[in-house]
Amino acid sequence: MPLEQEDVRQLVGRARAGDLGAFQVLVETFERPLYVLALQKVGHPEDAQDVVQDAFLEAFRTIGRLESPEAFAGWMRRITLSHAYMKLRRRQRRPEQLAGAGAGSALDGVAAGPSSLPEVDPHELPALVLRAISRVPEAYQLPLMLRYLEKMSPQDIAVEMKMKPGTIRVLLHRASKLLRAHLEAVLRERGWGA
Repeated sequence: MPLEQEDVRQLVGRARAGDLGAFQVLVETFERPLYVLALQKVGHPEDAQDVVQDAFLEAFRTIGRLESPEAFAGWMRRITLSHAYMKLRRRQRRPEQLAGAGAGSALDGVAAGPSSLPEVDPHELPALVLRAISRVPEAYQLPLMLRYLEKMSPQDIAVEMKMKPGTIRVLLHRASKLLRAHLEAVLRERGWGA
């Protein structure tokens, strides 16, 4: 069950004061969405796990520097993305590591509704959607992840991204159209025709 903003604020305050139990609750709450974000960037489950672990270790060491406890979720996403990009740079130096695909996630609603998309095995949909999101311009990736992975409303995304709600609605509309087009392309590549 997602935490309310006030709960997050209190947990961050307790974690800053050295309460390991409070930090553990934050880890349990944010671990899954951060894992999906990391997996979308690095493409390999083991690497994504490493990224999230490194991100939480950094957060634990630096939580005292977090100025606004209500910004914890966004702060954690930025740390996670930073570690994901570091992992990718290291991988480029060691090409023997393969980037795999696939992830279980809460993306089931992305391709819902009437469309020209064929029926897809629900177990394969998350990996297909993640692949499609990776093809969308980077400016649209975070709003899509927040909307479909974290099930955030456009208003919450606007607060998180420090943008106007109307701007976010337009951004999500454009991003969703691009996502659908890329998802159809991914499905065609898999021989499912759209």
